[in-house]
Amino acid sequence: MTLDLRRLQYFVEVADQQGFVRAAHRLHMTQPALSRQISALESELGVKLFSRSRSGTVLTAEGAELLGRVRELLGTASVLEREARILGRTPARFVVGFMPGVDAGALIEAFRRVRPGVDVVPIFTSTTTQAPFLIDGRADVVFCRPPIGVDGLCVVDLFDEPLVAAVRHDHELAGRAQLFMRDLEGLTQPLLRRVTTSGTSSEPSDFEPQEAILAVSTGQAVALLPVGIAAFYSEPTVRYIPLVDAPHQPVAMAYDERRKMPYIDAFADVCRDELGPRLRQLPYRLVEGERATGTSTL
Repeated sequence: MTLDLRRLQYFVEVADQQGFVRAAHRLHMTQPALSRQISALESELGVKLFSRSRSGTVLTAEGAELLGRVRELLGTASVLEREARILGRTPARFVVGFMPGVDAGALIEAFRRVRPGVDVVPIFTSTTTQAPFLIDGRADVVFCRPPIGVDGLCVVDLFDEPLVAAVRHDHELAGRAQLFMRDLEGLTQPLLRRVTTSGTSSEPSDFEPQEAILAVSTGQAVALLPVGIAAFYSEPTVRYIPLVDAPHQPVAMAYDERRKMPYIDAFADVCRDELGPRLRQLPYRLVEGERATGTSTL
């Protein structure tokens, strides 16, 4: 039996996305084509990997047992590919997982000036889940908001990101140029924010920035968001207001401690120089942009 690594990657993506539709979208293929590839893999392995029903797609017991081994195999294959490139003296390939709110284009351009011989390949992770991209070898390094909560990953602190308050355009606070945390006390709407713990949990399952912005736009909540996320998810009915005394949220890079690339430190320095100062000014630039256009759109 000859295993097709692409099909194994498809298997991991469907497992991570918990469904064929979302996985097909991320893989830039049609859902029927993805289903055929998974069916072919199941035939090759002689085991059913997923249980499909009207309620969704879940791993079978056999699929769940194989998933970890497949991630290890893909990670090993990725390392082998990189080592072969080095031996063949081809351009070094550095795959970076960018989360929403991080300006990939500006960073890649700046890094290429520092390391012109490195081929930087961007891939895009979700807002809250980055670890699988390192575990299965899809990325050499990912941006994250700690804690990432996975053993075997090294986390490099970059800078602290300001928070802004997201309020609907007709909210009583919408006309303020800046806010203090005390201004958010006693609101009639729930205050949505990320809550971190000292344990192993990463992003909490009940907070997704996109969902928080939707709740704000419909008048159901007020939210605290990292300013990069606010700039990325512009919404005409939502205003983003700087929070003067809110604790900043750390932004970091993570990589598998077994696969540290030789230019991670140089990339971290570029990130600090390019992104740190820009994000510190971004809350007030958001407000100025809204006033100039009369909307909440950047």
